[in-house]
Amino acid sequence: MREVEELERMTKDFIRDMDTNAPVITSPPTELCGKCGEALSRTQPAVRAMEKLFHSDCFCCLSCQRPLQGLQFYDRDGAPQCDDCYTSSLAVCSRCGERITDRVLKAVGQRFSPQCVSCNEPIVPPRAARRRSEWWLWTRTSTSSVTVCTCAGVCVCVCVCVFVCGAVCLHADPE
Repeated sequence: MREVEELERMTKDFIRDMDTNAPVITSPPTELCGKCGEALSRTQPAVRAMEKLFHSDCFCCLSCQRPLQGLQFYDRDGAPQCDDCYTSSLAVCSRCGERITDRVLKAVGQRFSPQCVSCNEPIVPPRAARRRSEWWLWTRTSTSSVTVCTCAGVCVCVCVCVFVCGAVCLHADPE
């Protein structure tokens, strides 16, 4: 009986101690917001995207600040960007004026979409092709114009290509 009384006394002391000295959680938060860097509460809604967690209010377009939860977005250098802002940031083809959603071909300071470049079709006058920092291309059929090739070194026209490093690509049949 004495053991039971001792156990009851210890239990009462324990309960009284817990009421007056409640434990304090001192562990750091497990996750930080991918935008603001502040702690994420386990009771707040959060968005997981791009291998990060965000406060719901922080998950918005980097350009227009539009909330993106549940919407399509693009990863722009680690930050989310809405479809409209991403599309408006794309390069415009110097030939057709449309946004370039494929590879961008650069020549003589201009940008072109691959579908706007075809064999032996001039795109810029020769006086515009003065910078060695660009691909310089001369067609075999015309000496009065410059055509373009892809930035990967694969020519899309019958031409002689001289790259910045001086490499020459002769892919046309010799005359």
